[in-house]
Amino acid sequence: MIKAGLKVNSSIEALCDDYMLNTNRGSITQREAAEAEQTIWAQLVAFNGDVKKMPRRRYWFKSVFDGSIAKYEQRSTILNYDSSIADIVWKKVDKDKMPLGTAVRIYREARIAKDTGVSSSLIDAFNEGVTFHESGGKRTKLGKLHAATKKVVAKGAIATPDIVGRKEFAKHIKAVTRSFVDNNIKDADEYLVEKIVDSFTDWVDTGLKDFLNSFDKLSRDVKKEKLTKIGSSNFNWACEVIGIRSKFGKPIDVKLVRRRHHDRIKRLHPDQNDGSEKHLAEYQSVNDAKDILLDYASQLEEK
Repeated sequence: MIKAGLKVNSSIEALCDDYMLNTNRGSITQREAAEAEQTIWAQLVAFNGDVKKMPRRRYWFKSVFDGSIAKYEQRSTILNYDSSIADIVWKKVDKDKMPLGTAVRIYREARIAKDTGVSSSLIDAFNEGVTFHESGGKRTKLGKLHAATKKVVAKGAIATPDIVGRKEFAKHIKAVTRSFVDNNIKDADEYLVEKIVDSFTDWVDTGLKDFLNSFDKLSRDVKKEKLTKIGSSNFNWACEVIGIRSKFGKPIDVKLVRRRHHDRIKRLHPDQNDGSEKHLAEYQSVNDAKDILLDYASQLEEK
């Protein structure tokens, strides 16, 4: 037997021999195959020690037992589902002869349906997809479930739902991340992907909580920063151009600013001065000064 670069002992040899014998005879279900593969791999990891130097699981099984890389991955994926949904999936695969790839694809759509509120239950969402699929839908479609989820899944991105709280936001981020991974990372280990998506979602949720807690301070800091960017020199220049008197940091009369701006613009408009470059430059300066003073007034009021 080809060992594909990994050390094996007699116990692992025996497991591999039994697995190969049963698969060649066709006397093993997809679930039993998945469980046998999991046992073999667990013993390989324990015996070889350094996980970092080990080949990818699916490639090792392919090199030793041949078969489809996709099927090794799909069986591992289903085996890591929550037990309540895994029982349903294995029944569809082993008793109803649903292709492994179809089962995994429907389950992924079901997760999106649940996470985005299309369905309240993962099992219900999965069964809706399965029921429609078996009633004659094309193999490349997921029928009723696909039709429901495609409203919130478009070209790899999830449409933004109404989000009213942190939990809803976290669900939305998880669905978006899952969709992104499915559409952009090929041949990724499903169990690892699930862990990464969960970890990223937790990180985002923690960050959101911290952001909400510090929002008031952050908001004040941003407003202060904006006011600082205007600066006293720009403020004094704008006051001089518009024709008002005020001190930086003090309130200004916005109505007076608008009135003075209107009077000056009326006199300096290019149509009134035959397109004179001098008047055009002054015209632009007055507009810039008005914008600075209005921004100043708005930010001072917010502060």
